[in-house]
Amino acid sequence: MSIFDDTKCDCCVCSMQCVLEQLVGEEVIILIPTSNPVNLVINDVNDFIVFTSQGNYPICNIVAVFIPMPRGNLKLKPIKKNVGVCSCCKAPMTNVLKLLKGRDVFVETLGFVPNVLGTVTDIGEGITVVTGSGTSNFQ
Repeated sequence: MSIFDDTKCDCCVCSMQCVLEQLVGEEVIILIPTSNPVNLVINDVNDFIVFTSQGNYPICNIVAVFIPMPRGNLKLKPIKKNVGVCSCCKAPMTNVLKLLKGRDVFVETLGFVPNVLGTVTDIGEGITVVTGSGTSNFQ
């Protein structure tokens, strides 16, 4: 996985970087808080930046990645017990999501795209995979 495991960004940003690294060359849609969903091709991922056909984005601003064709082979960083900056936010939500694995959930998005009904199919360190309609994934 990534070399950033021991940095301040190890909870969700490093985990998202690891997912994005596996999607280099693929067309995806990213959700960021400040704009509508962005259709793009991931060209490179390096030093917490994703370099794309539509510009470069700091990974810390990416809320979700929509993958038009589901991938069952994404490797997620394993969940670890955090005691740092993210432990008060990520750890409790991870515990809830672990209980929801295999169940249908309603994912509220940022209002730029329709909310999603899907099934929690995988949970990793700072990342949850929700498969909706059998054809789409939100990471």
